[in-house]
This record gives sequence, C-alpha cells and structure tokens, in this order.
Amino acid sequence: QYRNATSSTFRNGLNYCAFFELEYGKILPEDMVQGCIEDIITSLKNLIGSELFKRFREDKLHLIAQRTLKFKFSGITINCTPDLIAFLKSAPPIIVDWKVEHQGRGHWVQLGLYGLALSRIKPHKDFSSEFVDVIRNPCNIEIIEFQLLDDHVHSYKLTEDDIVDLENYIYSSTTQMSRLLNSNKSSVINPATLPTTNNSKLCMWCNFRMICWRNAN
Repeated sequence: QYRNATSSTFRNGLNYCAFFELEYGKILPEDMVQGCIEDIITSLKNLIGSELFKRFREDKLHLIAQRTLKFKFSGITINCTPDLIAFLKSAPPIIVDWKVEHQGRGHWVQLGLYGLALSRIKPHKDFSSEFVDVIRNPCNIEIIEFQLLDDHVHSYKLTEDDIVDLENYIYSSTTQMSRLLNSNKSSVINPATLPTTNNSKLCMWCNFRMICWRNAN
C-alpha cells in the first residue's frame, strides 16, 4: 500500500505504510521507489552476511523482536521498544537497534535507555531465567547499533557514569513535560498552546506534521 494515493490508515489498517511524499501530497518519483527497494535488498544482504547474524544462528537461545519495556521513574511510566533482544547461550543478553542513517553519538541516548529499561523492568515470562540476575545491572548488557546500509556494527557498553547521565536525562525531560501538561487546565491538550521548536528546518521533515495541520484546521 506504500505507493497508492487512495490508501489510508482507515482502509488498510496495519498494512498502511506510505512514503513521506504520499502522506504530504508530494510527487513520488519512480526512481525513489526503486532506490528504496535497492536499499532494502542491500540491508538484508548486509544483515544475513554479518558476523552478528552468524553469532545469532550459532549461539542464540531466544530472540525477542519489538518488545515494549515499561518501567517507572519518579512516578512517570517510561516505554521503550528495542528492535531486538537476544538471549544467547554463552554471553549476556544483547539489545540490537537497526539503523539506516548516521547521527554520530546521537543514537547513544536511545540505545542507552533500552539497556536501562531492560534492567529495570520485571522480567517477562519468556526471558531466559539464567540471565534474570545478569540484566539487573545494565552494565552487563551489550547494546548494538547496526547500520544496515553501511554494514557497520557499533557496540556499546554502559558505565556507571552513563547510567547517571541517562537518569538525569529522563528526570529533566519528564519534569519539563509534566510542567507543560500541568499548566494546561483543560482535559484536552491543544498542541497550539505548547512551545514549538526554534529550528524551522525540523518541521520541514517532521513525520508528524499532519497532527499540526489537522489542529490548525
């Protein structure tokens, strides 16, 4: 449903996956579609030929994809959904996040939060029991960022200082959001009353512009 202009979330439900250009009424060139198909093929080839994939084939105990992890921090519920959690036979659990673009150290906070979340939640029923105590310490968890198009794997290990930085980030972010919401006396939140970004370029490629447009109308 990704290239049919008549498709919608209402008609197609979970099968709906439009290009940005279709969602926002732009022209979708055929070479862009072909480029995306080639990127998908490249990504799959890099994944299947990787040492990480080989490691999973030989050593995996249990793989869990797109599992939401929820934990409480200062009374606020934090939700994280890693792309993959891998429980191995001979090593501590691994969290994998698939990426197709570089942001330097920009992904570190996201990946670090995944590791912190896995250590803070109540273990799920299908978690490997021998690693329940291991994951209590987020420093034991290997966190991998896999750049699928570039075939580059970057591995992270959290330190105690990283954990402090992540907790400070959660506290400052949730405190700021709570203040914004608590200052709104209405039970219905109007996006127009919330502060906007100072960088107009962010709006240009924001995936959620439609929300602003609908409220503006």
